[in-house]
Amino acid sequence: MPCFPRKINRHDGLCEPQRRTGMQEHALHRLLASSFNDKFHGERTIDDLVQHPREAMMFCDRIREGLKNYNIPDDFILRSLMNRRKNPA
Repeated sequence: MPCFPRKINRHDGLCEPQRRTGMQEHALHRLLASSFNDKFHGERTIDDLVQHPREAMMFCDRIREGLKNYNIPDDFILRSLMNRRKNPA
């Protein structure tokens, strides 16, 4: 199964989502999508969210809290959501 984004650490063989979260790529995308839908109930798109930095930061804080992993950067979470929107499969 390919990693997304396509950055692979040659030493451990893990892709970026696995290294940062300890989760498989598809599980991470499902978690992000369900958290986004639970939070915004169709009122916002990811494009709307990134145009409101404070809300985006609060959303990312909620994700980090849920994962109990406080080292995941905002841009990684938001980029993952945007990539999911572009490639929903």
